[in-house]
Amino acid sequence: MATEQRSHHPSISRRHPVCVARRLAVVVLLTSILAGVSSCGSRHSVGRTGGVVILFYDPSVGKDAVLEEVKDYGSAVIYDYRNFNGLAVTVPPRRSMDETIEHYEKTKGVISVMRDSANELHLDAGDSD
Repeated sequence: MATEQRSHHPSISRRHPVCVARRLAVVVLLTSILAGVSSCGSRHSVGRTGGVVILFYDPSVGKDAVLEEVKDYGSAVIYDYRNFNGLAVTVPPRRSMDETIEHYEKTKGVISVMRDSANELHLDAGDSD
């Protein structure tokens, strides 16, 4: 009988920084696509407050600290991306988009901040090239 051998090489068990960066880039891309789709229906009500930003937070710091900062700053949570450790939050009244992004970039536990945007796909039925 043959026995199965498993490799316990240390470099296999550790995550390489480049792989982590690639995974984060994929998560950011997918989340930005999902954010555009999920906020399309609520854009009319959010438009008066200046827009929406997407926050990605470090799960080791915890979501509660970020949620407290969102509340204190005057933003409202539009959507909680639980699988991506992210939140879509409003830009508060009397605050600009750039000011809000800058504020959250300095917030402890926040990894990245980006504008929410929706991209529309236009297909011309006569275009078959």
